[in-house]
Amino acid sequence: MKILITGARGNFPTALIPRLASQGHNLVLFDLEPMSAPEHSISAQGDIRDAGLLTHVMQGCEAVVHAVAYHGNASGTRNYEDYYSVNVTGTQNVLRAMLLNGVKSLVFSSSEVVYGDGMRGTRVMDEDVACVPTHIYPLTKVLGEEMCRFYARKHGFHIAILRYGCFIPADWKVAGMGRLNNWLDRRMSPRRMSWRWERWQQRPSPVRRS
Repeated sequence: MKILITGARGNFPTALIPRLASQGHNLVLFDLEPMSAPEHSISAQGDIRDAGLLTHVMQGCEAVVHAVAYHGNASGTRNYEDYYSVNVTGTQNVLRAMLLNGVKSLVFSSSEVVYGDGMRGTRVMDEDVACVPTHIYPLTKVLGEEMCRFYARKHGFHIAILRYGCFIPADWKVAGMGRLNNWLDRRMSPRRMSWRWERWQQRPSPVRRS
């Protein structure tokens, strides 16, 4: 299968690429920075906001893994317009390019942070928890998910929305304090916090989430 991976230099794609290549898939690696590609694969340098270029490099692909995004750690150097243009407009460009190229399958990289304040007083993180974003980054992910659902309903796309944990490397003190603060924040509820991670589930809708 020929698969386009956007944001191919990111932490998640760089772990995924060798696995897909070893399974014999032909990959098109799309990123803002130049990069090498495995055998039988190619790399394409470009901006996710360039809809024409994205549509061109997607030609002949059968599926897309969309992993481009400005993350929460970029908030010190990026404004709301930057987040929206890359995370929201970029996702629209991917979906539109899929429509133009007849590509039906997409894996959309979302994040567990979409739940935000919806987790307050809640002991289990699952898809029944309301998404209440507390920052521009999770807001753009919620908007991206909604666009995916629209294209699935309207155009019959088969989309898996994956709400990942954190892939960003961090100093152990920073990461540890973040986990502790997160736990303490949710421990404020009368009930003790517990986590439940669920694998992809087959749903009647063409959109699947995890």
